[in-house]
Amino acid sequence: MYAKVRLPTGAESLRDVEYTRIMRIDLGLALALASKANASFRGATGRLEVLAGHPAFARFHDLAFVRQTGLGGEIMAEASVPWFRRLRKEGVARVVPVLSGMRLDKGEDESWGLLTEGDRGLEMWTFGIGRRFIGHDDLQPLRLTLTSGRFDRWSMRPPVEMAAAAAGLEKALEGAKAHLEDGGQGAAAEAVGKYLHLHRVGHPEASGTLASILPDLAPCAAPLFASAVRVLGLLETTGWASAADEGARALALPLWESARVALETAV
Repeated sequence: MYAKVRLPTGAESLRDVEYTRIMRIDLGLALALASKANASFRGATGRLEVLAGHPAFARFHDLAFVRQTGLGGEIMAEASVPWFRRLRKEGVARVVPVLSGMRLDKGEDESWGLLTEGDRGLEMWTFGIGRRFIGHDDLQPLRLTLTSGRFDRWSMRPPVEMAAAAAGLEKALEGAKAHLEDGGQGAAAEAVGKYLHLHRVGHPEASGTLASILPDLAPCAAPLFASAVRVLGLLETTGWASAADEGARALALPLWESARVALETAV
């Protein structure tokens, strides 16, 4: 038996729903940095620094970008805006989140991070989270370090068009709804159907930490990103993301994979 799905009855009430947590803290960090970087490349003039303001970085005090060299590592920047400027000077036109290595179980992660291509070639920036203090009651106890590494061009996947990513997310929601109906889970199937409807009509709103990224996206990408965020919220509120039984995993994995592709594409 699946955990009860609690869902608002109408699209307008989505703004009042607060998901208690996002699936992974590092997912929010990656998407926030990529979206801010790409907004800066498009000429945005709003707040672009992620420290001391962005919800995804609420518990972070330090941020550093380290480029690997033959003798070790060189600190490239110690805040997000200087990193964006440096990348732009190096001819980088877009920061691409590569999330294919992310798994529902973080212990099974493969390679993932932020991909850039400029005068320095292809680089993958990977995430390392540490603590500033040991045993200190600090509201911002964490530090984040992004470290670059060379990336094999042959490992690049072709970009997914927004229409294809949207179709994949729709298919996953349809599959989850059918699975629940076949299993006699009528109430849960109806709730998933509401998410499916919001996706089909292109509803551009979502809740929670990841929703704070929406203002930094191109307007055409907002509905797809919002739908993916709602799907992650669905996985959290139902408990499917952490359930061990095969039925829940059969629901969670396609939803997670399609939502991940949608987030990559929208940012």
